[in-house]
Amino acid sequence: MNKTVSLDYPNLVLKQFPTSSKNLFAIETCKVAVNYWVYDKRKRIVVHCGSSRACGCNHHKTSIHAEQRAFEYLIKHKKNRNLQIYIWKWGKCGDLKPAYCCISCKQLLMKYNYQDKIFTFMNGGIVSAILENPNLSLGYMIKYGLSY
Repeated sequence: MNKTVSLDYPNLVLKQFPTSSKNLFAIETCKVAVNYWVYDKRKRIVVHCGSSRACGCNHHKTSIHAEQRAFEYLIKHKKNRNLQIYIWKWGKCGDLKPAYCCISCKQLLMKYNYQDKIFTFMNGGIVSAILENPNLSLGYMIKYGLSY
């Protein structure tokens, strides 16, 4: 039973579609995996893409968030001021869903003054991925038995 899913992609003006972005979707992890693109707005290309990473029980963190991985790329290439981060989730049907920063990612981005460079997609438009009162990360809540 090999069922193919038609994926919706972010609505960005691109000169060239990134070839490695097709590997980001998996039906088993699409509800929890957050995907990211690092986009150069001047050249209109995606320079880096990836997904959040779950860590095992031997790691001090439960996961490495997509925002953190994209931020590491921005720090390595901080001379390029045209880079922006776009994050999203895919639903099981391949539709785009918005993804917002948790409280720790918001603090990290605010500390280095990158809060105006991270976006998500909602109803076909581009909105900021930073909320006023973000939630704790899901892994942190599960680890310590917390609830909303």
